[in-house]
Amino acid sequence: MTFQKMTNDLIDYRQGRYTVDQLRALYPTWKVKPEDAKFCVNAAINAGRVKA
Repeated sequence: MTFQKMTNDLIDYRQGRYTVDQLRALYPTWKVKPEDAKFCVNAAINAGRVKA
C-alpha cells in the first residue's frame, strides 16, 4: 500500500477503530520507509484519541 494507507490507518486509530496492537499489525501493509512509519505512529499515539 501507500503512505495514504498508513495515514488512513492512523486516523482510524485516533478515532478508536484500532488498538495500538492492531495498528502495529498493519505495519507490513504500509509501503513507507521505517523511519517515516515510526515518526507518524509516534505522533498519532502521542496526540491521543479523538473524543467522540
